[in-house]
Amino acid sequence: MNIFNNLLSKQESICIIGLGYVGLPLATLFSEKINVIGYDLDKDKIEKYKSQYKKMFFTDKLNQIKNCSCYIIAVPTPIDENNRPDLNCVIKATENISKILKANDLVIYESTVYPGVTENICVPIIERNSKLRYNKDIFIGYSPERINPNDKIHNLKNTTKIVAGCNKTITKEMKKIYGMIIENVYEADNIKTAEAAKLIENTQRDVNIALMNEFENLCEKLDINIYHVIKAARTKWNFYECYPGLVGGHCISVDPYYYIALAEKLNVGSNIVQTARHINENMVNKIVKIIIDELQKNEGNKILIMGITYKANIDDIRNSKVLDIIDKLQQMGIETFVYDNLANRKALKNKKLHFVDFDNINNVNLILFSVMHDEFKKIPIQKIEKKFKNNPIIIEIGETLKDKCDYNKIKYISI
Repeated sequence: MNIFNNLLSKQESICIIGLGYVGLPLATLFSEKINVIGYDLDKDKIEKYKSQYKKMFFTDKLNQIKNCSCYIIAVPTPIDENNRPDLNCVIKATENISKILKANDLVIYESTVYPGVTENICVPIIERNSKLRYNKDIFIGYSPERINPNDKIHNLKNTTKIVAGCNKTITKEMKKIYGMIIENVYEADNIKTAEAAKLIENTQRDVNIALMNEFENLCEKLDINIYHVIKAARTKWNFYECYPGLVGGHCISVDPYYYIALAEKLNVGSNIVQTARHINENMVNKIVKIIIDELQKNEGNKILIMGITYKANIDDIRNSKVLDIIDKLQQMGIETFVYDNLANRKALKNKKLHFVDFDNINNVNLILFSVMHDEFKKIPIQKIEKKFKNNPIIIEIGETLKDKCDYNKIKYISI
């Protein structure tokens, strides 16, 4: 097996399939060391990247990637409308590349899946379409993506990469390939172990956030500030620091459903995970109720939503629970306005949102700071005060504004 040496000497190329938030950074890093071809079905994306990234070759044509020796599949694995795993993108990508695979090629999956998907679903497709035998003619690996958008500390390069191949030789080969661009590479026992590791990472996070959301309800009844509780608790070395809030995005609000689906298939309990999902999903209803109660007290109907992305300082709106809040408010006839200059508006084409400029919106009855972008932190509290019609009410998911508010002028609620 000489894939690594052939890539390093640039005799052969690596192909990254799927150029989203995972695939593009991966391709960019690899392009500093070896020949990279970026493949995606989105023609507009391909044309855009051709002008931006000169060290790589981009294409949406299958026949232009057939001479690569290593293929990394980094396509989305979302859930459907019934919260069931949607493997269509992975299956489609597998079907496509299986048409052009050659003997001794290496296919690596980075998409988040439940244990067994790579070997039980993808491998049979490859064998059937390519006529190549698994672990004899064609080799497969799994290395879960661990991208955390807008994380200034943990990036692709310094985050440990888990690798697992269909045999020990392939695992070692994968370690060398990823080791070209990533500081730490961990060899998992096998492909299913690597798949399971990714699944438990985000499921654990979802469960811990659910605990904080539930505990916040308790603190509210006792008139205790949960953020002060966490601050005190984290003085112990083994306390897992986690905060209450909305759980959206492409991982934490999705991956637990892969866990639940697999547990159902194997007739294994998933009570904790299902309960955590229920608690976190119900945060939308809790926040809507608080908003409605406050509006009724203030006899108003006009609300400004500050931030609609699923987390701060990114443009990604996938599975953003803020959008669910807006939907429910609109259904109740609440006049809802949105300020968010970062949000990817192209991805919102099916949403009826009323975007406004912060400087031009006035006479609101309530402001919800749902996502605290850095831009919002810089707005003087005096300027925020002037946006209200009467009896200013600020609701914040978090407590960034807590010490800035003059409580004689503003009713401030932290969630």
